[in-house]
Amino acid sequence: MAIPLALLPDDKPRLDELRKLQEKKDELDIMAHKQVRLILWSGYGFTVFHASLFFRLKFWELSPDVMEPIEYLTAATVVVVGYAYFLFTSKAPTYQDLMKRLFLWRQKKLFKKHIFDSVRFMDLQRQCNHRCENYGHLSSKSS
Repeated sequence: MAIPLALLPDDKPRLDELRKLQEKKDELDIMAHKQVRLILWSGYGFTVFHASLFFRLKFWELSPDVMEPIEYLTAATVVVVGYAYFLFTSKAPTYQDLMKRLFLWRQKKLFKKHIFDSVRFMDLQRQCNHRCENYGHLSSKSS
């Protein structure tokens, strides 16, 4: 009968450490996701404020003739910023890509703030996966 390598007594401390690191990582990921959602909702609020301000200025405070060039330059600036994003990242400025980048940025900040050893976590994951793969090969050979 083959004993799974992942369950050998000398691996128990590693598995416990991996489990604790996984729990801490999950907590930090939840925090990072909440922060990203807050950033995105803030961007939405800014966009609504911006549109409302332009609407108010165009139809009550100033005239459409004054606001047209301002609106054009604002739209052109958005296009330039989107193109600059593409040049720096080589990716289209999509909502999903922005959310992914914000999440990774916030996750990295939280890892640093909470002193999370991501290198050790990845190393333990790799060791566990490697042992599980080896166990699969051993069990098929012993049959």
